[in-house]
Amino acid sequence: MCTAIRLTTTSGAVVYARTIDFAAETPCDVIVVPRRYALMGAAPCGEPGMIWTSTYAAVGINTHGLPILIDGLNEKGLAVGALYHPGYATYQYVRAGDGARTLAPMDVPIWLLTRFASVDAAVTGLQDVVVGRTVFEPLGIVPPLHYVVHDTHGRCAVVEFIDGAVTIHDNPVGVVTNAPDFQWHLANLRHHLSQKAASGTLSIPGGFTPPARFVRAAAFTQTAAPVDTAEEAVQQAFHILGHCEIPRGRLRPRPDDGVGCNHTSCTSAVDIASGRLYFHTYGNRRVRMVDLMKMRLDASALAIFAMDTHEDVQELMAP
Repeated sequence: MCTAIRLTTTSGAVVYARTIDFAAETPCDVIVVPRRYALMGAAPCGEPGMIWTSTYAAVGINTHGLPILIDGLNEKGLAVGALYHPGYATYQYVRAGDGARTLAPMDVPIWLLTRFASVDAAVTGLQDVVVGRTVFEPLGIVPPLHYVVHDTHGRCAVVEFIDGAVTIHDNPVGVVTNAPDFQWHLANLRHHLSQKAASGTLSIPGGFTPPARFVRAAAFTQTAAPVDTAEEAVQQAFHILGHCEIPRGRLRPRPDDGVGCNHTSCTSAVDIASGRLYFHTYGNRRVRMVDLMKMRLDASALAIFAMDTHEDVQELMAP
């Protein structure tokens, strides 16, 4: 599942925010990857993939205690998120000798964040790597993913792997959900806008399908009241995404699936220019923040912050 949006303030600050939705209880933390940190990708069939050293420090959300990022931003103001893309993501063929430039689908966000400073540079870099059908061992599957990339200039691109080739889409609305492909979602959004022109009102779909969430998120971001500061935009983003968050039990699996109910595990927002990552979890709605620029960017090890899921309730006492 997952829904991603972008908001821009009157002063030009860019805030990127998204939900992270899982069909089972999945352990996540916020981690800080320092500069000059050694990282390694994975190729299919258990083979080693690309080896690289981080150029830029990054902060983001990992999973299963691994040095990977589902979502995050770096010190130069590049933000990257991975979203589920079932039925459409078909990765590249890995030939003999490609290992040194091969990444697994789960490696792509951390590779982009630790290597590039802008959307243009990231898009160029993707032409020189191979993203193969590599199983993510904690899940036992090849995760079908597509990616959204933002920078401080307000540029937004969607990266998809269709028919074994990388495809880059400019994203004028800054919204991403899941299947079908991104161009389909834009066409569907135009259909809803044309319906508005005919009736005088915009019909905003309910439900939690990717098309419904895409139109709903686009409608709310495009009509949001202008705000002056990134802090206000972060608060606004959390309110907008509240209309796309999935409560536990709303989407139930089949009895033989062996997984839990699909739900929004956490929601995050990043102030791209300042390097701040904000988040709250399903179990703890208190918004917490990690400021990348106050971290030790040249540390020798990862910094790890637990995403506490115990509700933080403040009791008010009589004076």
